[in-house]
This record gives sequence, structure tokens and C-alpha cells, in this order.
Amino acid sequence: MSKIRTLLLSILITCATTLSASVLAHGQHWVTVISKNSGQPVEGVSITVNNSYVATTGPLGRVLIGDLYEEDVVSFFHTSYAPRHYNFKQLQRANFEVGLYESVLNIQEVVIKANRMEADFKHNPQEVRTISAKRMNSQFIGSSADALSLDPNVFIQKSQAGGGSPMIRGMSTSRVLILIDGMRLNNAIFRAGNVHNVISLDPLSISDMEVSLGPGSVLHGSDALGGTMHINTYDAHYGDSSEVLQSLVYDFSNNNAQLTRRPNFRINYGGLNWAGMTNITYSQYSDVRMGARIFSWTPANSVENYLAMCEPITFANLDTLRKPMDPLIQPKTAYDQRNFTQKLKFRVSETSELKFGLYFSMLSDVNRYDRFIETKNGSPRYACWNYGPQMWSMATVAYEDRKNTALYDRIKWAAALQGYQESRDVRRYRRPAGRVQTELVRMAQGNVDATKKFSEKLSMSYGADWNLNLIQSTAYHYAASNTDSTWQAQSRYADGSRWSSSAAFISALYNLNQNLSISGGTRLNHIHMFTPIRFNGFNQDATWNFLAPSGSIGASYSKKSFKYFLNLSTGFRAPNVDDASKVFDSQPGAVVVPNLDLKEERLYSAEVGMKHLLGKHLVLDASFYYSYLDNAMIRAPYTFNGLDSMMYEGEWSQILAVQNLNYATIWGYQFGVRTELSKALFWTVHWSHPFGMDSRGHALRHASPFNATSQLVYRKKKWTATLTGRYNGEMSHDELSFSERSKRHIYAINENGQTYSPRWYTLSLMTNYEFNKNVLLRIGIENIMDAQYRPYSSGIVAPGRGVFIGLRGSI
Repeated sequence: MSKIRTLLLSILITCATTLSASVLAHGQHWVTVISKNSGQPVEGVSITVNNSYVATTGPLGRVLIGDLYEEDVVSFFHTSYAPRHYNFKQLQRANFEVGLYESVLNIQEVVIKANRMEADFKHNPQEVRTISAKRMNSQFIGSSADALSLDPNVFIQKSQAGGGSPMIRGMSTSRVLILIDGMRLNNAIFRAGNVHNVISLDPLSISDMEVSLGPGSVLHGSDALGGTMHINTYDAHYGDSSEVLQSLVYDFSNNNAQLTRRPNFRINYGGLNWAGMTNITYSQYSDVRMGARIFSWTPANSVENYLAMCEPITFANLDTLRKPMDPLIQPKTAYDQRNFTQKLKFRVSETSELKFGLYFSMLSDVNRYDRFIETKNGSPRYACWNYGPQMWSMATVAYEDRKNTALYDRIKWAAALQGYQESRDVRRYRRPAGRVQTELVRMAQGNVDATKKFSEKLSMSYGADWNLNLIQSTAYHYAASNTDSTWQAQSRYADGSRWSSSAAFISALYNLNQNLSISGGTRLNHIHMFTPIRFNGFNQDATWNFLAPSGSIGASYSKKSFKYFLNLSTGFRAPNVDDASKVFDSQPGAVVVPNLDLKEERLYSAEVGMKHLLGKHLVLDASFYYSYLDNAMIRAPYTFNGLDSMMYEGEWSQILAVQNLNYATIWGYQFGVRTELSKALFWTVHWSHPFGMDSRGHALRHASPFNATSQLVYRKKKWTATLTGRYNGEMSHDELSFSERSKRHIYAINENGQTYSPRWYTLSLMTNYEFNKNVLLRIGIENIMDAQYRPYSSGIVAPGRGVFIGLRGSI
């Protein structure tokens, strides 16, 4: 009997040992992700364990994954590749090397960062567009604004070469939000016209961009009406203990139509518990040469004003005119830019890490070309109109913990300090004096975000944020004959202004079943603004306080081959210092003055959308939206101290001000087709068209024309060729907003002598050849047809045919 008991006890111990071993965690492992098509490492692959985001691969396609259990499911996602899923034994059998096949048919298996923290796109009831670094490599990218324009839902307006103002769903500037690594780039002097701050970011430092279409005020507060652009830069990646230098990437590129040269270095270094990344870029841009070929449907005489026929210059303190040697080259559009990005991070524990970031950008003087080409009585209006050196810097710190507690599964604390400086140097043609206005914005920001999964059905996110903007605005006149002779001038903004925001939000996701989920959220935001206005004898310290709630509710129904979603949301934009206290000449014969009666505008929006895989080789995606903007802030005629016009800068000008004028409606759609014609040949086409109208039936300025992009991609082993076509529809004179119709210096002129924006298209070809995992050669031709066109509302004519050459090396 004792022998039987001994045998049974031995069996029980053996079983217990076996069972316990099956749930014991395996140690950390390095996983390498490669492309099955080329055999090269894939950077930017998001990795989840049991649907929870854990890491992203670095330049060598490697990532260190923590303890894994036998039953854990490890997933690998990238927008340009089909997803893969492994358990531990499968990874072990594959020697911890994962191969991904390139694909354009992803429906929902993508990790997005647009919800303040990484999340599964499957349950997100909102249209989110992703632009990866791989996609950016398929075309020539002159600036970060050009990178955003790869998605046709984002239309880029350029007043000058050193510019790029995004328009999304009929909104722009202070009605769309820009986030860089989760921190707001929007500041209190973002104007209602066109803002070019996004080009401060180095395009070669961007790992990916996500564009959330529609209101995002529940998560991000003011300004997130038309959409939110989440720009994510390359992170530092941990290495092994064998060597500190993990990777070095060198990139040199040239485009003869606009870019003289652009060297870039990106270095990743570190060990098991620390990592650093340094990115340095110098970009030198030449005068932009426009195309020579005029489309057959555009009369040549209608675009004569596109050509550079004269150039104002100053010689021996005398303003005169010079005829350019080549009318296709737009004079004084050259500039240069310097960028520096530094990342550091430290593994504090198995579940937490500490991150630091430092960003710096400086642009040289940039000529505002749309003002430079203005004329008055046959002579140039300006002898000089330059943006002075634009400087932007940001320092960030973040602490993240993935420890499972009663309050959160994951929490992230983040803070940032920013400094932004811009200036304007303006002098009228043959005027003895000019004016320099300088603005300095100091910003502080703090965020806290947490997520908690209560069950398989219910999860929640909550957080809070705080922002402070301090404005310093100064101005002086100077004598053209002696720039050291200066005297006081009217500043652009009220010097000493303050703008602050504090808010808390909460959102929830509930899975009714495996396929159907509903989500909702709410936010309460307080805005405070103070402006000491001093203008034309008017002195007043003005204060605004707003309490702005926001809410959203949505549903998502998805299966393996489709996703359908519905979203209802509200958003708001509070007046900023630019809206309330700015003084400037907006256009010839008009001056904008402060308005103390401004209040916030609110947006109510509905959207329905779908993504559907038809068969095995075709994906359709579409969404339709309608938005109602209440108390819309619009620039319109105004009386100031009882006057409707006044003398400003030596010119009698109509008085305008930003005002809350009734309402505006915005609607539109986006549609896309993606197909794999074969294992090596992919084709995509995507188009969008927003419409907008104010309460008086007038078109909205930022409702851009029909915009479409198509790509045909051929990939074979180490060689890739991408043919890209872009098309923009016409906007007739009647379709232009009233503020645009009078700008005869930037629009074509029809047979009735009226302004309009002609339709246009371009073709570009880019080829990439990977000699090995260390050397990549890129050669391409932009605007093959050498088309001459000026994008809607832009002051500068687009570049003509350009040959692009780029060489990338890595170790």
C-alpha cells in the first residue's frame, strides 16, 4: 500500500511540475523582422503581446521582447505588410526571425497611436490614415508638409517655398491640430489664414504619421475640428551588451528643381537598459523652377501671371526692377533649414521606462512669395517681405509604467517646454522705411494618460492635460538707407498676452460581442486668455474665460474581411491671441483689428465609413461626413471706435475683425481602392472632396478642390518602382470664397477676366534598389510632364520636372 501511495505521490509531483513549467515565463529574446520580398530588415513594425502594444522595431528590424508564456500570442503589424501572429513555440522554431510579406490589403490589423496611447484600429470608430516612412520613400519629400500631402485627405497650401499649410475637411490652421510625439505644436498665435509651422519638423526624422479625420476634441481639446495630425519621430532602441553603437544611417539626396542638397545622419546607440538616438539634417533649397508645359485645357494667356517677369531689387538704397534671366525660375525662393533631434530612454524596471527628447529647428530668411509678386498701379507693392529666421525648440520628458494595478494597466506622464520665434520684415516698394515684427511664444505642457481593462468586454482610458502659452510681441520701424536708425512700431499682437488650457477626459470601449463594439467619451476643458491691447489710442486689458465640454459616441462592426463604423462627435475651438488681439494688413487695402466680443466656436459632426475586402485581392474603403460649425469665427467687415476704415501703414484700409458669424456647414467624402494585381504588382487609388458653405451661402476658403492620388508599385526582390499620379480638380470663380476671388496675382484669369483655379495632374516615377541591407539607391523623376500649375490658394507655382537622386547607407 505504501508503494502505491509513493507511486501516486510521484505522479502528482511530476504533473504539478509539468503544469507549472508550462506557465513559467521564458526569458527575454531578441526578435528580428525582415521583408520576405527583399530579405531586408523592416523598421517601424509595431509588436503586441495578447493585443497589448509592447515595442517597435528599430533600423535593424530588431526588438527585445520581455518574458513570454507558452500561451501568449505575439503579433507583428506594419501598414505596408500583411500582419503575422506567433506563439512562443512558433517563434522559437523560427529562430526568433519573423518574415513579413508586403501587402496593401490591410483592413484593421494595425496598431495606431492616434488615441494618445497605442491602440487597436479594429475598435476605433473614426477614419485614421497612416503614412509610413516606407511610403514616404516612394516619392520625393521636400518637407514634412509634402509628406502629409501623400494622403489626399490632406491638402497643402504654400504661400512660399518655405511653407506648407495643411487643410483637412474644409478646415485649416487653428482648426486642425498638429501633435509631435504626443505634444501640441499648435500655439496661441496660430492664425486663421495659413500657418506653416509644420515644416519646422525634419521629414527625415519622421517614422510615421497618422491623420485622424474629424473632431478630436475629446482627446485633444481646442483646435481638433477638421482633423488631428499625429507626427511620430524615430525613437531610440535598446541594444545588446556587446557594443554601444547599434546602427548608423546616412542619407544624401538632391532634386534639381528645388533641393540643392540634404545630408542626414541618424545614429542609434545604447545597451540593454539604455538607448539614445541622434538625428541631424541640413537642407539647402534652391530657387524653385516651375514647369514649362501648359495643359491643353488651360489658355496660355490665363496663366501669364505665373511667370516671373520682373524682380524688385534694391541697389545703392534705390528700389528698382530687374528682369529675371529665366521667367520659369521664381526668384528669392531659396532658403535653408537645420534640424537636430535627440532621444534618450532608460529602462527603470521591467515594466517602466523614462524618456527624454530634444528637438531644434532653424530656418533662414524665407521670402513670402505671394506678397513679393503683388503689384499696385503696375509696380511691385513690396520691395521686401521676408519671414525672418524661424526657430523652434522643444524639450520633453515622459515616464511610462505598464504595471497592472487597481487603477491602471498602463500610465504615462509627459511634460514639454517649447519655444517658437518668428518675425516679419516688410517694406513697401520705394518707401523710405520698413517694419520688423517679432513674436516669441513660450509654451509649457503636461499630460497624464492611463488605460484600464476591467474585463474582456470593458476597457477605459482617462487622463488630463494642461497648457500655458506666454506671448512676447515687439515691433520697430527702420530707415531703408540706414537700418541702424529705428523707432517704435505697432506690434502684431498684444505684448504680454497669456493663453492657458486645463482639461480632464474619460472614454470607454465596450465589446458587445466579438464583432460589435461601442465607444464613447467626454471632456471638460477650461480656457483662460489675457491680452493687454494697445492699438491706435485704444488701451484695454481684456480677459476671456471659457468652459467647453466635448463628447463623442461611436460604434464599430468588424469581421476578418470588413469593418463598418459610425461616429457622432462634438468639438470646439476657443479664440486664441491671434483671433482676439492681432493687428495686421490681411490684404491690400484692409487691416484686421482686435475684437473683444469673441467666444468659442463649436462643431457637431457625424461620420459613417467602411473598409471591405472583396475576394482575396481588392479592398474598398469609404467614409462620408457632415459637420455643422456654430458661432463660426470668420474675418469680416467691422467697426472700430465707430470707424469702418482707417489709415494703416500709409494706406487707407477697410477695417476687418474675426467675428462669430452665425454658422457654417461642411460635408464631403473620401473613397479608396487597393488591389494586388499579382504578388509583385500593387495598385492603389484614393480621392477625397470636401465642401463648405457659410450661413450666407458663400464658399469656405479652406474647402479644397477634388484631390486624388494613385500609385502603381512593382516590387521584385531588391528592386522597387513606383509610378505616382496626382490630380486636382478645377475651382471656378463662383466656387472660390469671396476672400480668394480678389487675389489676381495668384490665380489664373478666365475669358471673363475672373479668377479661377485650373485643374492639373502630375506623374512621378521613383525607383529603389537595395544593393544589400546596408546600401539603398533611390532615383526618380518628379513631374515627368514638366506641368506648369499652381495648387489652389497657393502663392508659389509648383516645381517643374526634377530629377531626384538619393543614397542611403547604414551599418
